[in-house]
Amino acid sequence: MQMAEVRARAPSGCLTAAVRMLVLGLLLALAAAAVPAAEATEVVTGSDPHGDVRITKAVGLDAPKRRTIDLRRLSVTETEKGPRFQLRLRRVVANGSFDQYFFVYLEGGDGQQFAFLKIKASKLRGSGGLEGADNPNGYAACRVEGRVSPDRRRLTVTLPNRCTPKQSVKVSVLAYTTPLGEEGGVRVFSRDRLRVPGLVDVRD
Repeated sequence: MQMAEVRARAPSGCLTAAVRMLVLGLLLALAAAAVPAAEATEVVTGSDPHGDVRITKAVGLDAPKRRTIDLRRLSVTETEKGPRFQLRLRRVVANGSFDQYFFVYLEGGDGQQFAFLKIKASKLRGSGGLEGADNPNGYAACRVEGRVSPDRRRLTVTLPNRCTPKQSVKVSVLAYTTPLGEEGGVRVFSRDRLRVPGLVDVRD
């Protein structure tokens, strides 16, 4: 009778051990998930004076809308996919009667690599390119997508590493307003520029 009781209890003991192992595994998984990921490194910052937007003579847009592209600050952060550019400006407008275009230029020395990215606010999609790439064509093309902060004052875009120069570069930003639906640059209502002093490294 005692043997029967012992045998009856054995499955319960095995089950308890299995539950303990399961709980231990869950605790280890939670502990691993709690370890903070490596933080991205901000490598470049630049600023631009407020209120220095240049207004053109083109007609068709009122002054407050022309001044929405007033650039305030640029920060560049290294990520695994490529440098992440964050533009701070007066306001990103994505659904108006006009469009905003943003360009970031990465220019090396004479005969070295040159890269750019272009994006417009109405679609938050754009393109990038690298002249002097390590391939038979000597050129690399990329697609980029932008994200806008909830307060509409920050636009963030990542340029893939394959379209980013490896050497030190001069960094500059160009922003302008143009009629909605027209190719950028055909008719410009206003423009603003931001330049980062000196040569900087935007990737490893």
